[in-house]
Amino acid sequence: MRSLAVACVVALVAANAAGGAPEFFHTDGAWAMLKDGGVRTWGDPGRGGDSSSVRDMSGVDMSGIEHGVQSVVATKSAFAALKADGSVISWGKASEGGDSRVNLDSVVKLAASAYAFAALRADGGVVFWGKLSADESEADEGNDGNAAQHSLEALKPLEPSHSQGDAEADEALQDLEELDSLDSLDSGVVDVIASSEAFACIKEDGTVYTWDGDLLKKVYDGDNPVVEVFGGLSSFAALRKDGSVLTWGHPEFGGDSSAVRSHLQSGVLRLERRSIFDRGFIAWKANSTAVIWGHNKKGVPLESQIVRAEQVQLRHTAGAVLRPDGTAFCFGDPKTFGDSSSVDLSNLRSILCPRFACVAIKKDGSIVTWGQRLGRQDPPELQNVVEVFGTPYSFAALIRDTSDIPRPNDRIVAWGDSQSGGRTDYPKKLPRHLEVFEVKAIHSHFDGSNNGVFIAEVRDQDSRDVLHAWGDPRYGALVADVSERSSERSQRSLQTTAPCLSSAVMTRKNVVNGNGDAISVRIMDPGWESVKILSRIAKVVIEEVLGYNAELHEGFNTVAAIFPVMAGCTNYPYDWTGCSAGSTESHVLMEGYIWQHFDVWSSVTLYTPAFAPVRASKIYRSYEGLYVSKGVWDLKTTSPALDTKEAFLSSQNPHDYFDDLTAFSSTQLAPCSQTILMDRTIMATYVQITDDTGGVDASGDGTCYDSHWWLAPGSCRDLLGAQCVPVITGGNGWMMPAFMQKSAIWGLQLAIAVAATFSDYLDLAANKLCLFYWWEPDALFIALQPKRIIFPPHNASAWANENYTTSNANHKLDTVVSYDLQAIAPDVHTFISNFNFGIDDMRALLYQKNSGTTIDSLACMWVANNEN
Repeated sequence: MRSLAVACVVALVAANAAGGAPEFFHTDGAWAMLKDGGVRTWGDPGRGGDSSSVRDMSGVDMSGIEHGVQSVVATKSAFAALKADGSVISWGKASEGGDSRVNLDSVVKLAASAYAFAALRADGGVVFWGKLSADESEADEGNDGNAAQHSLEALKPLEPSHSQGDAEADEALQDLEELDSLDSLDSGVVDVIASSEAFACIKEDGTVYTWDGDLLKKVYDGDNPVVEVFGGLSSFAALRKDGSVLTWGHPEFGGDSSAVRSHLQSGVLRLERRSIFDRGFIAWKANSTAVIWGHNKKGVPLESQIVRAEQVQLRHTAGAVLRPDGTAFCFGDPKTFGDSSSVDLSNLRSILCPRFACVAIKKDGSIVTWGQRLGRQDPPELQNVVEVFGTPYSFAALIRDTSDIPRPNDRIVAWGDSQSGGRTDYPKKLPRHLEVFEVKAIHSHFDGSNNGVFIAEVRDQDSRDVLHAWGDPRYGALVADVSERSSERSQRSLQTTAPCLSSAVMTRKNVVNGNGDAISVRIMDPGWESVKILSRIAKVVIEEVLGYNAELHEGFNTVAAIFPVMAGCTNYPYDWTGCSAGSTESHVLMEGYIWQHFDVWSSVTLYTPAFAPVRASKIYRSYEGLYVSKGVWDLKTTSPALDTKEAFLSSQNPHDYFDDLTAFSSTQLAPCSQTILMDRTIMATYVQITDDTGGVDASGDGTCYDSHWWLAPGSCRDLLGAQCVPVITGGNGWMMPAFMQKSAIWGLQLAIAVAATFSDYLDLAANKLCLFYWWEPDALFIALQPKRIIFPPHNASAWANENYTTSNANHKLDTVVSYDLQAIAPDVHTFISNFNFGIDDMRALLYQKNSGTTIDSLACMWVANNEN
């Protein structure tokens, strides 16, 4: 939990204090912010994060997205903006709507499915572009919307047998008319609505058409006109003028409403669904009555609910209902939030259930949570909560102080898993406390994966509007360049970067992919410091020595997400469709942790053998283990040195060189009850390997001293920590079983504790005299010039049998290239395959980076020094 001070990845400073609250929109990897008629973007460039192609480069013309934008919609990989003059601008992945090649003017509304856009014109005509399904052929890219596209298998259940309503409606729906063209939508349309993979159009006379990319169908033309349509996951629900409801589409996702049919024949005032990916619908009737139907993620029908309600939260596996009297009840999977019996759900003001857990705000401003546990953190005790936002494994609460104390009134507190947005200082370690006078807007996003991101705009103490993002970098938590004014960014994009080399090739060529598209060589950059350095070195060589255009593709925080992208798999992690030569647009990864993500690597090779990326060369090894800073190491001038295990025997008095355990604040340490010491299977293995029964208590948990420390056998334990060398690790006990085994077998006098948070881990390791867990290559502690404690060489068979008394395995890191790089750019392939770089080279560059040298300068210097 951290107050909003933090996650500020970048500050977006407004020209003045004026301006309304922003609106946020997202694809699966990029964000767009609409404010005061202008749009700013960040995140995955290939999914709309780079909008430079649709900006006003002159700074004078009003044709770009900096001015006059009224609304924005998004597919999974592209954005479209409707301007006040009725024109439309789209950008992002071209095949999914990012390249509109039709004449889009006089438009009054936009709609977006997962992969396509629809535009309603003022003359009542509708234009579609993009593709309707993830596995649709890339050959349709650039379709002008007037030709039929491939059929949509996921939406084939658009049949009348799945519609529900009264007899007259059923009769009307039985006579579906399949049309050969889109001529029926050239005029007379008053509304267009998207589901996940299709569109519905309402005409002036109340008839309804759907288009699924293959056929245009008239789905309803009864005497009782349709006034409103909602789209869900492969399904639709329509509200008719007399208050009855029709449904059609996938029967498990709301297309079949037979279980509540009698309640949908009259009296419905409005329909509700959260997004086009919802698996069910909610119909609201008089007296706050809610009618709920649909199926959960496993295809099991939701418990049909007809209840009086103020609010309904309907998710994949469970639902929650807030009653008018302030009480709530839940239904569905008890493993998520379907069972609320352990909490008091009374005197409630609102509820929120993003996916696996729920939080309710009580009328006194406090909160109560239930469902799956969010990371290792207990829910905070909060007051004055105004609103709560959520991702699958985290929440963020807006707290507003209404007192007259002359200090900031608003703050945001987040809790849960850091990758899902549970810490506002993740992924960037920045100042923890920001003075905030007003939170103007908060938005959260997650799709597919269980990670997510929060975006917030706040008014700071200098009356500036500042943008903050935290959570998963893949979903836009790394706001790369939003702080620049649009004119500055446009001007920068016109500038030519000065070359690193005096002999630089300045006339450059593109490569041609399987679609025949001329594109730059794309270098994948997962974002940590070492791979950033290598990626920029590769970019300099590819551009200035080999003469190709090259670009960096950022926004990933794990190489596991990159392997499928390099194979052109456009729908991962949902399935392995869309992998093709035409979709392969990413070519180089300079630091591939294949051994760490071998399951994904193997899956890519298994499911897409023709397009899977390949290893090119091995560079340095990765290391992890127990480290000591150079400053502490220098304190001991006699043998054995403090980077050897012998230095930590009791006979060497190692404690003399380190802080006492009392120097560590308990608030920065996790209680033993929240660490791996509570895993009795691991503790039993520890006793089996070491015969140290004193390291485990009678219940089978690891023995805990002072609520936070595990003490090694010997004088350390005998003297209750007085002669111990402190060891700090993170997570719930990274490498703790190995450190415990080593201390017992080799007689090392160690006391081991887990930092309460990642920030505490960084702080304690850097500012206390202690040993700490670390891994290389990494920049976190490079300023400490750490030395790894040496143990006997790694014994793989012993480690396989959970005996960790030897050194950790040191894995070779690979460079990785796309399957086609050798064919489309053989000299680039040769360079990557022969790339030679050592761990000492990387340590030196990371140290220079920490001393203030920019990564671009480091790359230039390295290439210049190794030009031959």
